[in-house]
Amino acid sequence: AYDSEAEAHKAFGFSGVPGLVILDKDGNVRVKHEGYNPAENLIKTLSPIIEELINE
Repeated sequence: AYDSEAEAHKAFGFSGVPGLVILDKDGNVRVKHEGYNPAENLIKTLSPIIEELINE
C-alpha cells in the first residue's frame, strides 16, 4: 500500500528508500532491509526466509 505520509517508513526507522519489512504471523519484524538490492540478490536472500515463515 502507498504510504503518502511515510508513517510506516518512519515507524520502522528507515532513513532511505526503498524500505522492506517482513513480519511473521505474530507481527514480529523478521527482516528489515533498507536500500536498493538487485532482484536476483533479493530473491536469493528472501526465499529461504519466506519458506521458513510459511512453515512455522
